[in-house]
Amino acid sequence: MCCGAAPDVGALCRPCAREVAPCDGLIPDHLRSPLDATNAQAWVVDGFGGAHAIAAKAVIGRNQGGDVVVLASSVSREHAELRRGETGWTVRDLGSRNGTFVDGARCQGRTALPGRAVLKIGDVALVMNGRGTVKDWVSGEPRHLHIGNHGGMSEDEMNIPLVVAKI
Repeated sequence: MCCGAAPDVGALCRPCAREVAPCDGLIPDHLRSPLDATNAQAWVVDGFGGAHAIAAKAVIGRNQGGDVVVLASSVSREHAELRRGETGWTVRDLGSRNGTFVDGARCQGRTALPGRAVLKIGDVALVMNGRGTVKDWVSGEPRHLHIGNHGGMSEDEMNIPLVVAKI
């Protein structure tokens, strides 16, 4: 989900996790995406290693009804929009107070995203990799990058792997 190294902090390797370390006061429960994983077009990963599904168009912000909810004071209600087009992913700041940054550069208008990017929404950094998709690993298939487990009610369900496959 990040640079291709083995995951160590949720879906991230240790160096990528340091690159998007959580800002002061942020806890894992402050970030979420209501989109079902089966409908994900791409994923953003927070500094805790949590992967959040996004659709082909997603608004990131504090709005509880948003596509990716980030509860941090530096994030506006509707802070930024991610959109997948024919040529790839773009991000656009929606007039936020604290700005949107891609790999350290402030977004001006719609900004194209590279295959792997560090998005900074206010003070909250996320890794986006638009070149991978999350799928279930089936016995007999080649192994892919493991980013965590689905979870569930029984011990068997708790251990169903969630993996990233290059597409």
